[in-house]
Amino acid sequence: MYVKLWHGDTKSIQKDSQLRTYLGVIFIVSCVVTAWSYGINENYFISSLRHSIFTVVSVITSTGFTSSDYNLLGNFPRMLLFILSVVGGCTGSTTGGIKIFRFQVLFALALAHLRQLRRPHGIYLPTYQRQKISESVATSVFTFITLYCLCLVILACGLASFGLDFSTSLSGAAATLGNVGLGLENGTTANFSNSYASLGDGPKIIMMFGMILGRLELLTILVLLIPSFWKD
Repeated sequence: MYVKLWHGDTKSIQKDSQLRTYLGVIFIVSCVVTAWSYGINENYFISSLRHSIFTVVSVITSTGFTSSDYNLLGNFPRMLLFILSVVGGCTGSTTGGIKIFRFQVLFALALAHLRQLRRPHGIYLPTYQRQKISESVATSVFTFITLYCLCLVILACGLASFGLDFSTSLSGAAATLGNVGLGLENGTTANFSNSYASLGDGPKIIMMFGMILGRLELLTILVLLIPSFWKD
């Protein structure tokens, strides 16, 4: 997309469904978090807007920076930011998470299946940008999302086995698997490094493994764990 934009091709970018959805998610969540933050601090709209947009963009792009303690906003904004850390950015980018494209394919498949249930004799083909979603793409998306959720649960359980509470375990697993850095209990720049530094060797090893899994998008590492891979 950057190359197309560099060559002056703006129409293909405007028609790209993934990019529109990605920017739409950023806009909507930023507005919601801003409104929520402004409701708490009514005298600081510009500050609420600036910190909200910065945090939302930082989380969805897995940049890992924060300009304010978003834990003070309450559970609802924290949940939205947690969801963004799992969703991630666009395919082909260096962001972590499952990626927008896979969710779009998943929703298209689910919608086609629901329509098929409503009219069993009808033919409903799942499409993405007016193109039929092939069986190989559908299988790849289902496989990745299933493995991602499974790894997230396993990592969270592993962290919980070392005595970490539910919120820290789940957010820590999502943050490392998505290479986001920020967790639900790590909302401030001041406490960010200290909160991870205070963990024992066991949780750190689990999080390190989660970071490698997420950075290489699971499949590269998980294939190495299959015994048949090492056989001729």
